[in-house]
Amino acid sequence: MKRRRKTVKELRTKDPHGTRRDDERDRHESYGMVSLTRQTWGGRGGGCTLFGSKIKHGNVISMKISKAERSRNKYWEHYFPKQQIIEILLSPAQFTSMLTQMNTSGSPCTLAWLNGESIEQPPDHDTIDELKDDLAKKYSELAARVDKLKDTIDERLKGAVKAADKKEIKEAVYFIHQDLESNLGYLRKCQHEKLETAVSEAKAEVESAMVTTLINAGIEHIKAGNLEMTTMGQPQIEVDDDE
Repeated sequence: MKRRRKTVKELRTKDPHGTRRDDERDRHESYGMVSLTRQTWGGRGGGCTLFGSKIKHGNVISMKISKAERSRNKYWEHYFPKQQIIEILLSPAQFTSMLTQMNTSGSPCTLAWLNGESIEQPPDHDTIDELKDDLAKKYSELAARVDKLKDTIDERLKGAVKAADKKEIKEAVYFIHQDLESNLGYLRKCQHEKLETAVSEAKAEVESAMVTTLINAGIEHIKAGNLEMTTMGQPQIEVDDDE
């Protein structure tokens, strides 16, 4: 038998922290709060390492989800975060991707806090070393295949060359040629795209840092009381007191 859901009135209790007699508070397992904050990372490490990103970031976006409560009286209603459930970190590019690419498998994010425990940063991602390793593996595979072909040719040429031997050697040469012409070219193209992605992330990081700096400078300017409201392009009317 399905359990009857309680009404909001049944959930309400006297707010122990309220300042008015009619202050009430209600809790439910479905109540939650989500918040976004911008964080600045620095220090000797050069920034924050994020999963799914090829560079370190000085500016990241933090998203926190917490359980929540509602406090109310006849005049107002407020929502309060209580127990934090999760915190994730995103680069500016990842945050934009998350908002603009809905109904997909999702965007990479970095778990920073989960179920009461902080989580260490992911390992550093060195794109250049990764590309070097990929190329080294590919060239090593090709070198091994060429060495094997050389040994096969030497073995077959000791006596009369049969038609089957010719076919085997010809196929081996063909596949190596195909690997050099097609597969190696495709690998080079993929690596170029990886580098372009890293450059795009670096540009987005610089743009985000510039925007953050400008916003902070504007806020400090307003706090200092230095913001002057000026009227531009408005005609100035002079009044002659003698008329």
